[in-house]
Amino acid sequence: MLLLAAEGLTDKEIARHLELSQRTIGTYWERMRLKLGPFSRTQLVARFLRVESADEGSNYRNLFATWEDGVWILSPYGATIYANARVASIFGLTPNEFRETGAHKLLANLVARPVEELLASARNGIQSQEFRFVRPDGATVWLRMSASAVNDPRGRCSAIIFLFSDTTVQRRVVQALESCESTFAFLSEHSSDMIARFDAELTCISINPQFLKGSNHGGGEIVGRPIHELASIFRPVDEWIRNLTAVIQTGEDRSFGSDCAAGEGSTQTYLRQERGSEPNPAGIISITTVAST
Repeated sequence: MLLLAAEGLTDKEIARHLELSQRTIGTYWERMRLKLGPFSRTQLVARFLRVESADEGSNYRNLFATWEDGVWILSPYGATIYANARVASIFGLTPNEFRETGAHKLLANLVARPVEELLASARNGIQSQEFRFVRPDGATVWLRMSASAVNDPRGRCSAIIFLFSDTTVQRRVVQALESCESTFAFLSEHSSDMIARFDAELTCISINPQFLKGSNHGGGEIVGRPIHELASIFRPVDEWIRNLTAVIQTGEDRSFGSDCAAGEGSTQTYLRQERGSEPNPAGIISITTVAST
């Protein structure tokens, strides 16, 4: 991040290049201030470029040593200058195994192209890529790698810095969510219950075929409209609004007797909050069952 900042990139541009949020970049700056002192962003970059004393260099070394990501600095042609302990652990190696293996062999096992080509690309600009990697113990992980050159005052590459992040957990979470979403879509499609989903603003964002079948309305007349405009369908609408609002505020499941227009007979509606994440806030799913009279 310091290298990118030294090249004149803004925090927004750094976040985009490293595929991180601007909030995370801001957190990294704060960590550096805790380690190095209450310096401005410009002062931190200047101190990084100068490294005028051994003590200052030691401060940055200590900073990288506790970094959550792997920081690996190579010479322009692939000799290791510095690597924090996280690099070895990301590759599933002990520090000794990491040193014995060497940069060229490790990178060759990771990238699907000649290492010399990778280094040449990094010397000429920022590189970012994600790789599937099998560790020596057989575990499969996903690594995101960003690489950027450090240039001397004459513009010549003096080092290449690699930043490695283990994205395995994030990928598994995404896959699990996609699997859950797919399962829910199947159940919703074939359920005999009436299912609707609402966003945090109480706008109906989807209904299942069973709901549509009994409502005597087209999907376009329901989906995309706030519930207060759908009083003829979600009855009594004040009760729906009260319960939906309570679920959003408390996160707790609720149920109530409703008179949904899509159902013939007495109905019972169950509400549950769907967990969201930035930038998508949590919504609510409603399941209405019909008891024929």
